[in-house]
Amino acid sequence: MNNNATAFISLDCSHAFQSLSHPLLLHRLEEFRFPATLCRLVKNYLSEQSFVVRVGGDLSPPAPTTCGVPQGSELGPLLFVVFTAPVVAIKHRTAMIAAYADEIGVYASSMRAELALHHAQAASATIVAALKKDGIRVNPAKTDAVIMSFQKGKKSRLPQRFVVDGEGRNISNNILYLGVTLDRHLTFSSHARERLKLAWQKSHRLYFTTDRATPETQDIQGHHTKMMVFRYTDKSVRIIVHTANLLEDQWKSYTQGLWISPKCPPLPPDTDPKVGDSTTNFKHDVLHYLSSYKVSELQPWLEILKAVDMSDVKVFFIASIPGMHTTDDWGQLKMGKILKEHIVANDGNIIAQYSVIGSLGPEPSSWFPSNMLSVFTSSKREWWRNNTPQIKFIYPTQKCVSKSYDKTGGYVGYPKETRAKQEWVLSYM
Repeated sequence: MNNNATAFISLDCSHAFQSLSHPLLLHRLEEFRFPATLCRLVKNYLSEQSFVVRVGGDLSPPAPTTCGVPQGSELGPLLFVVFTAPVVAIKHRTAMIAAYADEIGVYASSMRAELALHHAQAASATIVAALKKDGIRVNPAKTDAVIMSFQKGKKSRLPQRFVVDGEGRNISNNILYLGVTLDRHLTFSSHARERLKLAWQKSHRLYFTTDRATPETQDIQGHHTKMMVFRYTDKSVRIIVHTANLLEDQWKSYTQGLWISPKCPPLPPDTDPKVGDSTTNFKHDVLHYLSSYKVSELQPWLEILKAVDMSDVKVFFIASIPGMHTTDDWGQLKMGKILKEHIVANDGNIIAQYSVIGSLGPEPSSWFPSNMLSVFTSSKREWWRNNTPQIKFIYPTQKCVSKSYDKTGGYVGYPKETRAKQEWVLSYM
């Protein structure tokens, strides 16, 4: 572009693939001297297609389809290129056309941005008229334009509006064309940010699925447990629940809490798998948790766990699995069930750890009574009404974060604006 300004207009064709006239498409194939056999093959490919219209529960009689090529097919884009070739091949003395299937871009350059935009608009008008003549309409509401220039600090001098098919539109700071975001100075910074964000999201999901995603486990990609099962040579088993993810840097360097079960000995051969549970139903709940994933690699471990005695494990197992749940098998509802059944009057203090405190609301009443108290204490409501518990929660300070392993706190975030709306938080720390 040198020091020139370049105006780029990306035309959006409405229902492009569905709008191709079959007779005109076949005429174009003959015009370009495609072999007669191939023309007959395409004609056969497009013939005997029909459509129906549904209104409520009623269907119209089938009607023959005289336009459109199957979108998503191998031939669709190629036939569209053949159909629009005469349009995009129109010569423009001051503008250039860039086209790939239904993505049609028009660009022109000049020392003056106004002149570049004028040339691009003139060429666009010619293309829009030619497409309309062939039955393809351009959608002004989805057509976009950008003026690109390496001349810094001259944004205010650039045109702010352009016209397409008689309608005025604002000029954007960047547009998406063929999957690439083009910005005003061609830095590609916004495009790179989006690509990096997408790459991080995909790699993050892959990290925890370790190439084990199947059609049955697509919905649990990105979900990761914090539990390990060890089997010893004497066929006994020990279960460990931990607070960090099973990633080397987190395991070695982050704050870590561990719960380690007693060693669970093997049951005698041919014992009923339901035998060997504790009064807290620990064995049942662990098996229920692992079997809910329906992952084939876990099946041998389920058989191993069924064959051991967990009667000495006197703790409750509370797990969470992906999805929305209304039963008390998982997560907060499960914890609520346990507290309702076992809380006693002199256990009135609660200490909780939160990864996000900004979502707790502008005052305690917007959080604790509705989100926790009503779930945990329905069977003990009278006691809680007369004995307000002392609630404290844990959250890292700025000093804690600055001295942490990665110095950033990872996902920890608490903006000043949110902090200003939550003065009540300090009294609960």
